Amino acid sequence: MHMSQVPRTLVALLFALLGLRAVCAADPESTSAAGPFVAGFDRFGRHGEIEKILAGTLLISELSCCACHPSNEAALAAKGGPRLAGVTGRIHASWLEQFIAAPLQTKPGTTMPDLLGHRTEIERASIAHSITAYLTSQEEPFPDVKGSGLLPVPHEFWDKGTAHRGQRLYHQVGCVACHAPDIGYAAAGPSDSALDRLLEALEPEELVERGLAGAMRTVNSVPLSNLTAKYTRRGLTHFLLDPTQARPAGRMPSLKLAPTEAADIVAHLLDSQVNPPAGQSATQAEIDRGRQLFIELQCVNCHATRDLKPMRFSKPLHELDLTRTNHCLNSTTGSAVCYQIDDS
Repeated sequence: MHMSQVPRTLVALLFALLGLRAVCAADPESTSAAGPFVAGFDRFGRHGEIEKILAGTLLISELSCCACHPSNEAALAAKGGPRLAGVTGRIHASWLEQFIAAPLQTKPGTTMPDLLGHRTEIERASIAHSITAYLTSQEEPFPDVKGSGLLPVPHEFWDKGTAHRGQRLYHQVGCVACHAPDIGYAAAGPSDSALDRLLEALEPEELVERGLAGAMRTVNSVPLSNLTAKYTRRGLTHFLLDPTQARPAGRMPSLKLAPTEAADIVAHLLDSQVNPPAGQSATQAEIDRGRQLFIELQCVNCHATRDLKPMRFSKPLHELDLTRTNHCLNSTTGSAVCYQIDDS
């Protein structure tokens, strides 16, 4: 996409998005989320190391703005959200209901927009309950995991993990390249490189002059939030085996884990797992209401289910006017808003 092809209203949107405050993952358990966490923007765009319009383009794609606000620009194509068929086998329904009602409070750093933020607490709870009821009707079996003579798969392998092995694997197979390591965990690693020694020897002004300031900057980790409250053991184990099955457009790669290795990591991450009590079965009336809300709120524009396709769209992206006081990024009248933007 050439910058000369970007409409003026789109430029305004890109610049407004630059006000997004990335979640600081130094405290991944924090419940006072400042905004969605987009790793590429947090590392480069927030520090002015890439062009502003490129940084805004990244955000529009990663936050899936064009799933609701159509655009013909290929660079702005929506990433999309997780696939929700079978979601209540992977994720506890109680967590899902809380997440729908208050995304950023339930999962700090999430890129899901808060479409119910302008509603009353009672309305949010009611809508979240109905949508969760609909999602419970999307049951789907887990994929078969087949072993071999050399690598047999134990029966119900997701419950057979060992936490101390999982902790070691978590710090060795690549998890901590994106997610924070355990506090106090001492992992063996290579000695300092020549670059490390150079960075330590240079003064801050010299680092800037040589273009090395970014190499000294702390890189925020992708927040994990409360995995124990969110995932079932079986659900998280299958997700680690094949992240793209649940998140076709997700950024997490497959780590080529054996089923027992995935179970070990889950045993470490969910070591204090206590399954929440099972909720009451949803009535057909609740399921039908949730299905209708899933369409009306345009949830289906980002999330695939078995029986729905996008049917409703908001104003096209190039028609948005962010010079107005109220828009989908910041509202002072209580109307629907996706993200509260700090553009000061």
